[in-house]
Amino acid sequence: GRRVRKRTLANLTSWPPAKVALLRRVLRDEPLAAPDDAFAVERSLPHGHVEAVLEAMRRLGLPALLDRRRSPRRDRALALVAERVLRPASKLATARLLDDSTLAGEPGLGAVDEDALYEATALRHHAIRKLAEGGTFQPSLFDERGLAEVASDDYPGERLVVCRNRLLAERRRSKREELLAATEAGFDLQRSASADCRA
Repeated sequence: GRRVRKRTLANLTSWPPAKVALLRRVLRDEPLAAPDDAFAVERSLPHGHVEAVLEAMRRLGLPALLDRRRSPRRDRALALVAERVLRPASKLATARLLDDSTLAGEPGLGAVDEDALYEATALRHHAIRKLAEGGTFQPSLFDERGLAEVASDDYPGERLVVCRNRLLAERRRSKREELLAATEAGFDLQRSASADCRA
């Protein structure tokens, strides 16, 4: 009966030791590469502290306070606040620091540079109007360059630079003229309708 036959499948004497070791691992049904050998961590960014700041901002209602609707501008302002809580710096430095933070991967943030951060923190029309009504500055005093640096108790410690936006002023002037023309046309229609009724 039972006779054991040996058969040479390959001669391993010429194989290098590393190749023989791999074959032994295969025959023992071991993984060929250890997970530590298969992957190398090239860059790891801590995220726990970032998530803690973002969660605190959400719980405080800061996103809705800045703007009820989500927008790239609101996302950049939130990223600026979070990054300044984590690592206080100028807007230029913050724009550079965002590249080394997990904040850069937040949905909706997109590319962030210094100009985007300045735009995100620019005052809107209603805030500028409130400053003008409070006597902080007088828009009528602007020349064509239209720059003024002002201070306000509403924005303590902030450097406020107010400038005349000629493009916006022209757009508003044009809109006013269109509205006046449409109003005049509406009055003309009412006058002619009234005249027809009397006749």
